[in-house]
Amino acid sequence: MKHLLLSFGLLFALGASATAQISTPPLTTPKAADSDRAIIRIRQVDMLIQILPLTLRKDQYGPILTALERARAKEKQIRSLEDDDLAKIAKKLEDAVNNGIDKGEYPPKELQVEAAKLMRAMGIRRQIATAEMTDEFVEATKGVFDDGQKKVMANSLDLVLDQTKKDSMKEEDKVKFFVKRIFLDEVTYDLLLKLQKHAS
Repeated sequence: MKHLLLSFGLLFALGASATAQISTPPLTTPKAADSDRAIIRIRQVDMLIQILPLTLRKDQYGPILTALERARAKEKQIRSLEDDDLAKIAKKLEDAVNNGIDKGEYPPKELQVEAAKLMRAMGIRRQIATAEMTDEFVEATKGVFDDGQKKVMANSLDLVLDQTKKDSMKEEDKVKFFVKRIFLDEVTYDLLLKLQKHAS
């Protein structure tokens, strides 16, 4: 089953690509597909809990969706880079696994180091990209949200930050945190497309 993602976890993002390269079918159950759908619904519920209090107007959806489309394009570029990076090491990893199974050979130390460095580099790249996407979204939607909506975003941090950290953050940082956790979540774009149809 897929795991919950709030904010672009590297391993979750790589999950689909990695699974596709492994010949052994993933462990599953007769109701796994239903469970996956339920987990997606849970994430959608989480997002709606945060988005609905904003009471977005119909004219606000256009700029928001456009900004998200740019973020999604960048996310796709990052995933493509990750695919390319993993492809470069895939044969070495496959050989290491096969030699470990067939010959009892311990995976080479240099391969362990190379794999660890790659995963670390991919994680850093994703963190940088997420920060850039957040800043670009905020810049692209400057003037779109009113003061009341920004206050709602800032106050939504109560459940995820301790009071000390929350009190030390500026409102603009709280809004960015909201953008990263909510607007940039994978399920939010489709939710906004549907909510737009009911907006006034």
